[in-house]
Amino acid sequence: WTDKQNGVYTYTFAKSVKGDAGIPYDGSLPHRVGLEIRLSPAIPSNNAVYTFTPATNLPVNESGREIVDNDTCNACHDNLSFHGGARFDLQYCAMCHESYSFDAQSGNSIDLKVMIHKIHSGADLPSVQEGHPYYIIGFRDSVHDYSNVVLPQDIRNCVNCHAGSGTG
Repeated sequence: WTDKQNGVYTYTFAKSVKGDAGIPYDGSLPHRVGLEIRLSPAIPSNNAVYTFTPATNLPVNESGREIVDNDTCNACHDNLSFHGGARFDLQYCAMCHESYSFDAQSGNSIDLKVMIHKIHSGADLPSVQEGHPYYIIGFRDSVHDYSNVVLPQDIRNCVNCHAGSGTG
């Protein structure tokens, strides 16, 4: 971190994002960086997310990947948060909950779109109906069993969560 002494900070990554891990770098594509700020238990945490295009150094207001937003979730869940209450922004969540992500203990996918749909299907999942619980091991090795979750509406009513996405 470098404090510019004017309310602006810069950060230099330890590794170059250009071509690391065999992934080709394309500065014309949207990139996202996220920061979790926890000052004290008395002060709410902050999930700062910035999506930009490195080639232009301009922010990207809509990446085309925001299918559900925080307000939609909070309409039913009233300040949804995870991992000890410090993570609550869907854009921030999606940075780790990618298509290749899975829970090491249960083996279940924690890809955000898969995980959320399975959680909301809970008791109706064919695997649960066959006697196999659907759970994820979370913060501080806590077991979150979603096998009894019953969505209080028809799961096919997609527009309640995917408002404006044209699904349904």
